[in-house]
Amino acid sequence: MNKTQLVILFLLLYAVSFSQERTKDYVIPLPNSRLTNYIYNDIDFIDSRSDTIQIGFVQVGAFNAKARLILSNPLRVQLKNIVKHLTDSISKNESKLLFQLRKLNFAELTTKNEHGYFSLRANLYVCKGNLCQKLLFIDTSIVIQSSDVTKPLLKAGGNIITDFIAKGLSKKSLDSIYYSISDIRKIDSIDKQKLNLYTTKKYTEGIYRNYRSFSNQLNAMPLVFDSSGGKSKIAIKTKDENGAIINIDSKKVYAFTHNNQLYIATEFGYYPLIKKDNNFYFTGKARVSADIGEMFLGGLLLGGWGVGLAAENNSAVFEMKLDYIDGSFMKIKEIK
Repeated sequence: MNKTQLVILFLLLYAVSFSQERTKDYVIPLPNSRLTNYIYNDIDFIDSRSDTIQIGFVQVGAFNAKARLILSNPLRVQLKNIVKHLTDSISKNESKLLFQLRKLNFAELTTKNEHGYFSLRANLYVCKGNLCQKLLFIDTSIVIQSSDVTKPLLKAGGNIITDFIAKGLSKKSLDSIYYSISDIRKIDSIDKQKLNLYTTKKYTEGIYRNYRSFSNQLNAMPLVFDSSGGKSKIAIKTKDENGAIINIDSKKVYAFTHNNQLYIATEFGYYPLIKKDNNFYFTGKARVSADIGEMFLGGLLLGGWGVGLAAENNSAVFEMKLDYIDGSFMKIKEIK
């Protein structure tokens, strides 16, 4: 076989290998030591994600081929194994932990260097029978940079999960509210009832600098609304302590309300928010990377990560949903 034939054969094998979907099994690393003091030694699991299948992508092999992370061993079983390794069978406590998963994403991206991204959102409850109390909440994201980031990324993400569980095993709940399992399955709806943004029909007119004030409909700055440039060139101003109209930097605006209509602020302008099924949506431009869209399957939160990941890429129009917990934007689908 001559060199030309070898090259052709190599290219064919390369093309075939990349035409097949690659997968990588994800297993949470088991702890190396036991807890000396703990209250519970069992755990249950509820998956409250909208997509209970996907957990993200990493890159494998010499050519950094994208591989979808899969769970051959279900998370429920893996969490029970973690608790088993952290404790022993001495505890006779009738109560047990309940791990409610609300977000879990891994991603790996190569630009000049390899970057790994991990995000986790979860609730931990202590339950006795059908009655549960909130114990812990985690909502975290990490970024790891390395020449080969896959192993440290998966290990770091697993350690965060394990440490979260370990902390809960030795903690008593101080929550005075009891939730049924049915309540926990609809915890988003229950939590939204605590936010004025989701319960009021009359929004407070004004400018909001951050999501916290916006969600509570408090501490709004005076609004001077200018739509003379049309919908695509909405301008807003405010008033100083003397009542004089002054410009406001759009980068310092999170949202504003005018004539009972909510508007969200982005780097591309202001877009009206539409409430549907107790969620807020808007359609507008966002920076985008095809890799990111695939890796996070439309669930990437724009904000700290979104800008960093997609800063050098083109923009596109998306339907996006407001995350009621931290106010970031989740891409739902691209509008062609």
